[in-house]
Amino acid sequence: MGSLDLSIKELLFDVEGVTTPISFVHEKLFPYARERVKLFLAQNVEDPMVRKIISDFRVGYAIERNGAVLDSSPEAVGDYALELMAQDKKFGPLKELQGMIWKEGYESGKIVGEVFADVPPAFRRVAEKGLGIRIFSSGSVQAQQLLFCHSNFGDLTQFIRGYFDTQTAGQKNVFGSYTRIANAAARSSRNILFLSDVVTELDAAKAAGMQVTLCLRPGNKPQPDHDYRTISNFDELSS
Repeated sequence: MGSLDLSIKELLFDVEGVTTPISFVHEKLFPYARERVKLFLAQNVEDPMVRKIISDFRVGYAIERNGAVLDSSPEAVGDYALELMAQDKKFGPLKELQGMIWKEGYESGKIVGEVFADVPPAFRRVAEKGLGIRIFSSGSVQAQQLLFCHSNFGDLTQFIRGYFDTQTAGQKNVFGSYTRIANAAARSSRNILFLSDVVTELDAAKAAGMQVTLCLRPGNKPQPDHDYRTISNFDELSS
């Protein structure tokens, strides 16, 4: 087992395929949102946040379809949301809507966040060393917080200093996103270790000056050739 470079002051974790099995996202979270989306919209149509999301969906629809008009009914907006989910579109209002649906699921106990068994002890070790832990995922900040608050190992948010998503930091394959995260953490990029399951994301983080490591978890997608350090368990982060 290796040890962390002494220059590292912060660890930046991706979620899917890093702290959490890809299967949890695709076999539990996404199906739950698909099953609930129309009913959720219908039950919460007077909620100001939901009304804003519906408005944003209509704007996005018009842009995507050359000015076409999306009906504001829960049925029509729900159909469009399902279409975007099927295409795996990274659409901000969709992420917000999914986050609200998942919040309902977590708080009712119908969803329990899933993290690998090595995550809680690793978070604890990192925190005991005085190092910071931050999260960067394409899932919304709210979705990240819910997952770690309602995890299968209890509330892990006590160990996490900050959360970033594509709305607050930028796309994960763009180096500027990692520069923004470093600035928000008040750290030099070279003092941050980014852990991801996607080589192109590591490329972007490295271009921003961060140290990087590729995570090889069960179910992760094959990656192109690279020369990055790899780990399959967070126990490998420290001796």
